[in-house]
Amino acid sequence: MITQVYPQIQLAIIQATPFCNIDCDYCYLPGRSLTRRMKWETLEKVAQRLLDNIDNQPPGTEIIASGTSCRHQITDLSNTRPKHMAELIAEALP
Repeated sequence: MITQVYPQIQLAIIQATPFCNIDCDYCYLPGRSLTRRMKWETLEKVAQRLLDNIDNQPPGTEIIASGTSCRHQITDLSNTRPKHMAELIAEALP
C-alpha cells in the first residue's frame, strides 16, 4: 500500500472562481471576468486536506482565518477554534 505524504500547509488561499464584479480599471489580475467555478468534488478534497492538516497541528499552533464564515466552518468541522488576525495582535499587545 502506498501512502502519499503531503508537506505541512503554511498558507492556503482558496479562490473558487476568478470572477470579480467590481472590474476596476487598474486591476492587474488576469481572468477576472471569467465566471467558471471550481468543481464541488475538488473543493471537498481541498477542504478535507485542510481540515486534516488543521487537526494535526502541534499544541499551541494558532490557526488564523480572516473571514467570518471561514472561522465558523473551521470551528464546526475541526477540533480547533481559529482566530482573526486582529485577535492575535490584540493578545500580543501589553
